[in-house]
Amino acid sequence: MANDPKTHGILLDAGTNEVEFLLITLGSQRYGINVLKVRTIQVFGPEHVAPLSTQTSSILGVMPFRDSTISIIDLAVTIGSSRGATEGASRKFLVVAEFNQRTTGFVVDGVDQIKRFEWTQYEPIAETTHNSKDVSILGTVRDPDGLILILDLETIMARLDPSMSVENYAPKENSAAVDRSTVRIVHCDDSTLIQKIVAKVLTGAGYQGVQQFSNGEDTMAYLATSGPEGVDVILSDIEMPGMDGLSLCRTLREDSRFSDVPLLFFSSLITTEMAAKCDSVGGDGAFSKPQINFLVEEIDKLTAARQVQS
Repeated sequence: MANDPKTHGILLDAGTNEVEFLLITLGSQRYGINVLKVRTIQVFGPEHVAPLSTQTSSILGVMPFRDSTISIIDLAVTIGSSRGATEGASRKFLVVAEFNQRTTGFVVDGVDQIKRFEWTQYEPIAETTHNSKDVSILGTVRDPDGLILILDLETIMARLDPSMSVENYAPKENSAAVDRSTVRIVHCDDSTLIQKIVAKVLTGAGYQGVQQFSNGEDTMAYLATSGPEGVDVILSDIEMPGMDGLSLCRTLREDSRFSDVPLLFFSSLITTEMAAKCDSVGGDGAFSKPQINFLVEEIDKLTAARQVQS
């Protein structure tokens, strides 16, 4: 396997209805990690890890990585797999991932391949099948070799480090110069947990009109019914089944009814390259999870301008 998956051409064009996952193993089970989060893969060298006095069984310590120091997470222990990174096979792998503007190393038992799937192969995990306060799996995909569980790395890390939680960045007070209670927000994200947290933060900040959907298709269906009168600002994740956020934005910009409705991306995948891609499809801003405080500030700016115009 190539040492840097980003040479694989993973930034799929908007509208392809495809997604690429890095397939890993923990014990006998295969899991998937969105390749957009993966920086590199290497053989794990435990001798390079410096333990921390405050570490838990999930956090093995820290190690140097290029020009920084990163935390090393035992992924099997973290998600409650039957065995951890210090047990079993002698050779393990380190998957270094970047999301939420932070780089973290995850120790896994094995690395299989990078595989492209149609979003139609993806099945979200029903909320009733798990404890919604302790989510580590977003959904599943099937291939000829069996079921693959798709990991929710953002939620996993927020559980280990509350500073990475969206709630941690909630605005402390409402000092807005606009009437937030009249602002109609449409939010789409395929994570039910993120939906709940974002709704809690937005309503706590004074926004009362928040509609939420799990993908771009459902969002478009709602907007087709409500019309432009039903929305002031759209917030969108990027990678979602059915219709991703980039496709959603591009589709709206091609529709004269919604061409001027502000659309802000709120995603863990935001980098300089991804922000440029968001801009290229007509986005009005790109904000990295978990920093919802900056997102709220931008909503205020955009809605203030629209309220003045009206």
